[in-house]
Amino acid sequence: MQIKRGEIFGLIGSNGAGKSTLFKLMARVLRPVGGRVWVKGRVAPLLAMGAGFHMELSGRENVF
Repeated sequence: MQIKRGEIFGLIGSNGAGKSTLFKLMARVLRPVGGRVWVKGRVAPLLAMGAGFHMELSGRENVF
C-alpha cells in the first residue's frame, strides 16, 4: 500500500486485528520483529500518547 502526500486514509478492522500495532510501527514507536515498514517523511505519533482519545468513548464516538 502506498499513501501519497496529502492523502488521508483510514484503517478499519475488528478488535485484535492489529490496527494499533500497525500505526505504532508506522510512527516508529515499535520496531518490526519481521518484515519492513518504510516511512518517508514525518509521522506525528499521537497514538502513542493517546492524545485526543477518550477511553470511556467507543472508537466511533471518538471520531465524531
